[in-house]
Amino acid sequence: MPLNRNTLIRIRTIDTCLHRRQRLWTLEDLRQACEDALYDYEGISRLVRVLSSVI
Repeated sequence: MPLNRNTLIRIRTIDTCLHRRQRLWTLEDLRQACEDALYDYEGISRLVRVLSSVI
């Protein structure tokens, strides 16, 4: 899978999380949500290192 597709999944996941205003999201929470989404889509279980550059 191309890298830009993974980026799209991360951005979509972060957007979904931040639209849920019932909760205060930390960077760790967003990172975990992105890892879960990438795992669900592609079975990728590596750490998301570029999260801080996306936010």
